[in-house]
Amino acid sequence: MTARSGTRRSTSAPTERSTGGPASRPSSSRIAFRKSPFNSPRAAGPQSGGFRVSVPCLSAKITIEEPEMYRFPLTLVLTGCLAAAEVSDATRVIEAGGEGLTKAEFEELVRSRPVFEGQVQNPAQKRSLGLHFARAFALEGEARRRNIDQNPRVKLQIRSVVQQILAAELLAQLRADYRKDEQALRKRYDASRDMYSEPKVRHILIRTKGSAAAARPGVRELSDDEARQKAAQLLSQLKAGADFARLAHDHSDDIATRQNGGQIGIIHRGSMDARFENAAYTIAVGQVSEPVRTQFGYHLIRVDSREAQPFESVRDVVANDLAHQEIDRILAGGFKMNEEYFGKQ
Repeated sequence: MTARSGTRRSTSAPTERSTGGPASRPSSSRIAFRKSPFNSPRAAGPQSGGFRVSVPCLSAKITIEEPEMYRFPLTLVLTGCLAAAEVSDATRVIEAGGEGLTKAEFEELVRSRPVFEGQVQNPAQKRSLGLHFARAFALEGEARRRNIDQNPRVKLQIRSVVQQILAAELLAQLRADYRKDEQALRKRYDASRDMYSEPKVRHILIRTKGSAAAARPGVRELSDDEARQKAAQLLSQLKAGADFARLAHDHSDDIATRQNGGQIGIIHRGSMDARFENAAYTIAVGQVSEPVRTQFGYHLIRVDSREAQPFESVRDVVANDLAHQEIDRILAGGFKMNEEYFGKQ
């Protein structure tokens, strides 16, 4: 049972990481325990009636669903785009309530948000994106005219969002700085080579009732408690010296891997369920994990070996790890909490 998505650890957000390096992958006949689509951000769908407005600089995704009344003949759209190409960077291309965006600001905002970038390649979508921002400015202006931005509750919400943006930008800046620091990157890589290798693993899956994995014919479905207890019993046998491959063959509910002793093969960062992956990358060679819960049930994971990755293939991962290490240092002494209110840890 593998959790492959063909991606690597992302370095685009504070909690995500990526890696590189080629490795063999299991055959497509195996049951894929891939990341659940329900864990992925959903792109908003078309809205019925009216239009949808979201704050452009904060939206993770943007849906441009242009109502009929705003659609223009292609000749008019192209004419408008040709004229826009002659506008200077300092010219305001969007205005509302005395506020707006210059051409340079609009294009910088698009560059800073990859989700927007594809929208400006098509002339009609470019206009739609501009219309989206224009509406947002118009509503912001009216809200400020009514002093809604001075409401204490709204101020707190704005501050919370600004904090998230600044934290993300701080991480991005630290990451960019470390990418340029060859000495720091090499030092980290040389001192932690095991961290930048990819594990070759096998596992035993104990399926739970309602699991995303197909049930084995003739095998009674187990409740969560029953599956956890069975996994714990098998772990006790392994600690007592039982053969992992034999137990996988006899007890694993992963139909695709049980016949070969639970062998999955080399796994890449970002290709597995995060909990499964974290265990595989954390335990030492020859060791077996504690039961790991995923949407498929409980897994016992054994690392058979690790394959070292070349420095250049994990360079960005190392920079990302150093950036997160710096964030941890900042947080270590960067705040205080009232223990009378929050309680003690």
